[in-house]
Amino acid sequence: MTTKTNKEETSKEAGALTVKEEANVPATIQEQPFDDGLGEITNEDLIIPRLKIGQNQSPGDVAGKLFIDVTGDAVDEMEIVILRLKKSRVLFPEDFSRESVPLCRSSNFIAPDEIEDACTMADNCDDCAYSKWTKNEKGKSKPPRCSEVWNFLILDFDTFMPAWFSLKSTALKPARKIVSMIKLRGRSKRIPSWGYKTTLNVDTRSGDAGDSYIPAFSGLTELTGEDRGNMNSVQSQLSEEAVNLDVECADEAPAREDETDF
Repeated sequence: MTTKTNKEETSKEAGALTVKEEANVPATIQEQPFDDGLGEITNEDLIIPRLKIGQNQSPGDVAGKLFIDVTGDAVDEMEIVILRLKKSRVLFPEDFSRESVPLCRSSNFIAPDEIEDACTMADNCDDCAYSKWTKNEKGKSKPPRCSEVWNFLILDFDTFMPAWFSLKSTALKPARKIVSMIKLRGRSKRIPSWGYKTTLNVDTRSGDAGDSYIPAFSGLTELTGEDRGNMNSVQSQLSEEAVNLDVECADEAPAREDETDF
């Protein structure tokens, strides 16, 4: 991970590793490992921060903004690159509070995890009644009690800081759109998700319970040259299974999708 102050230096190094003929650096120097001064720290030791969308009940003055949980830095928009997508599930009690712990969860979207003070609801998620859409007495569809969560490992294109960005419920609609765009465009050109950048900001949804905020994605730019080489390098560093996601307890009540007629 790098900061904005040394991004240029790191970018040159990553570019040198990817396209040596453009680096104008002797091969003997290029092949030397980079010493970041942090000793034998591996991916298993890294704590990837979380990017969140501030809600009205979030602590601090972050409502309607994107903020990093570790630093508290808040911004209105951010250029991001999607390095990885990992789906999970989490079931909270209906009387949710910030002190609530999951009743059940799955970090791989297939089978429940073994967690303390929790009881698995089924042997696998597909067979679990809590993962199914149901109908209310008026015949309208109700979303599953167990929330589907999309966990994006993203990179701030400006600072090169990676972060987990977890979305569920109504926030999944814009996420599906940008993922579909990347998937369809990238498949035809054989470009991975980290070969594109997009702009992330926040949309406001007004309702009877007040305003809530969901992500909005705009634009999709193909990365080329040094930018593409940098992303290949970062993705390679963070692609090891050691960089895992621990499904955390939400710090605000899980948003519920509106009941629908389909």
